[in-house]
Amino acid sequence: MVPEPLHLTPIQQAGAILGSVGLLVFVALQIYRGKLREDYGALWFTAAGATVHLSVWQDGLRLVAQTLDAVTLTAPVFLLSIGFLTIVAIHYSVRFSELSTQVHDLAREIALLRVEHPEGAAPAARANVDH
Repeated sequence: MVPEPLHLTPIQQAGAILGSVGLLVFVALQIYRGKLREDYGALWFTAAGATVHLSVWQDGLRLVAQTLDAVTLTAPVFLLSIGFLTIVAIHYSVRFSELSTQVHDLAREIALLRVEHPEGAAPAARANVDH
């Protein structure tokens, strides 16, 4: 018997719940260990929480699928995931652009300082690197 397109089988739902709870735990551990900053952790924690919520609340996922006129429940999940990852990629592109500009400005400042103080720039710079 083939299930209706807008229903997850119990095995599919259990897999979705386990995977999303696993993601939630992984994000929490990364924040706890200090490997993920809290501001980015909040973003990923929210995304993981949303996946847990949608994997448990099948009616909500079905509502999203019907709103998007999807044939299966996995289609809106993939669409939302792609949208989320696109936003994350744009955010990182903006951050990298800002950091690139900051590095360029800092390099220019260091070059100007070395021109103004050629005798003291190199030892001071080495002393800062050592600390």
